Amino acid sequence: MSELEPIIPNIEVTDPRSALFRTAGFAMFVIDPADAKILVANPAGERLFGLSGDAPVASLETYLSIPKSELLNILHRAAEVGVLEIRDRHAPIGDSHRELEFHGGLVQWDGKQCLLSTAFDLSQIHGPNGWSEGTSFDPLTFLPNKDLFSDRLEQTLARARRTNEQFAVLILGLDRFKQLNETHGHTTGDELLKLFAERLRGFVRETDTVARLGGDEFVVLVTALQDVAHSAILAQKILRSLADPFEILGVDMRITVSIGIALYHPELTAPGDYLERSDAALSVAKQEGRNTYRFHTETLDDLFRTEVAIGTDLHHALDDEELTIQYQPQIDLRTNRVVGLEALARWSHHRRGQVTPSEFIGVAERTNLIVPLGIWVLRQACLQARIWLDQGLLPDVMAINLSPLQFKDQQLVADVRGALGESGVPPERIELEITESVVMESMGGYHATLARLRSDGIRFAIDDFGTGYSSLKYLRSFPADKLKVAQEFVSGVPEDRNDTAIVRATIDLAKDMEMTVIAEGAETAAQVEFLRALRCDQVQGYYFSQPLDPDQATAFLKERK
Repeated sequence: MSELEPIIPNIEVTDPRSALFRTAGFAMFVIDPADAKILVANPAGERLFGLSGDAPVASLETYLSIPKSELLNILHRAAEVGVLEIRDRHAPIGDSHRELEFHGGLVQWDGKQCLLSTAFDLSQIHGPNGWSEGTSFDPLTFLPNKDLFSDRLEQTLARARRTNEQFAVLILGLDRFKQLNETHGHTTGDELLKLFAERLRGFVRETDTVARLGGDEFVVLVTALQDVAHSAILAQKILRSLADPFEILGVDMRITVSIGIALYHPELTAPGDYLERSDAALSVAKQEGRNTYRFHTETLDDLFRTEVAIGTDLHHALDDEELTIQYQPQIDLRTNRVVGLEALARWSHHRRGQVTPSEFIGVAERTNLIVPLGIWVLRQACLQARIWLDQGLLPDVMAINLSPLQFKDQQLVADVRGALGESGVPPERIELEITESVVMESMGGYHATLARLRSDGIRFAIDDFGTGYSSLKYLRSFPADKLKVAQEFVSGVPEDRNDTAIVRATIDLAKDMEMTVIAEGAETAAQVEFLRALRCDQVQGYYFSQPLDPDQATAFLKERK
């Protein structure tokens, strides 16, 4: 028989079938924090949720308005700190919505750590009918209304204050909706609002909330933002989606929308503050011509608008042949021989001119364009390597950078094999440069991908070593061929004592682990001689050569042959 350890003062529960557990006038549940399953409920709990004691118990998420991912985060946190507190003002119980409050703590049940929680129906205090469907959801679109949205925003704010989670509030107003209503009638206007609501739902995740504020205004709460620029990307997607018309009574109707965005700020503590800020930004968007979005902060507005523009242009650049590849030689410090070339993407924009990698690589990663961009670089570099191989000019390796995001793409191994098959370059002549974060994941999610590429004969180099958060334990376990000393350390030698110590330690580490070591960013004779004195194997930098286009690289290889 399982035992429940006491977690509530003055209450001892040793068995879920004990008299106290069975006869308590309040609901009690044993919950598995791993998946939110209710393992056992007392009779009051069964009555609250309409459960059958003979049937398997459902998941807690079924009876709450909180999204599953958010609920699991709450339960996992409760398991860590030993205290569970949940308040849901719109729990869908039966045909109504009620306000439920849960309190609990840790308990051992069937040999695993679970949560024992009480549950109280506070809606019985507010009134006999609880929360009706009409008070929580918009009757036209069936989206949450302003009250429910404000409640979820309040919960998000409370979580943000504890964890510094980033979120955004987007208010959307349909442009010239009043004129449309007057011209086509309220029935058409209502149908348009319903269709727009359906389309808007398709752009958000389960953890986000779409609500109707009233009239032609909608609001979106985007939670758990990894990068606040994603709010601008979402706004851009919504605007682009409206290029497709809505079909109403056999007639295609087009609308545009203006969007105001407010980002989380620790000094703003009330939901109304974010609605006011995003509404002010919406007004600016309408004043500046409609069919656009604006941030409440002008500085962020400029930054994100530029990033989204670069992302949009980068998408077209892949098709318009604005991207090229340059190759930077890697030199053996003992023989001065060219032993490698690193393929580097370059972008010559038709209006902006040269766009630096620091400007567009980050945008590509935030917009997931890094995957098609990375595949394009891989294919082009392999094809060029084949040309130099046929000419007898290809150095030992062609080095190609891979973003950590590319390892999340299930097609990576097939893409690499496809590029090798298309070009006919031997796998051992290709060196993939990966970051320390990929090395850390090599014992987990990326292990199979790395193992398959390694078995094909692909070589690996760890790029920008020392700038990430890797552990020597992972470095020891990962079979890399080369370690690249980051340019930010090389640039300080031999004058800076700290940079000198880091470079020396990295070279010694690589030597002890029998890996080739290469220093990036060597620009002076003093740096090259210092690296040579430390027994660094290879160097890459402007002292020997800047990145070269294919014709320039061909000439360089012929001269150094």
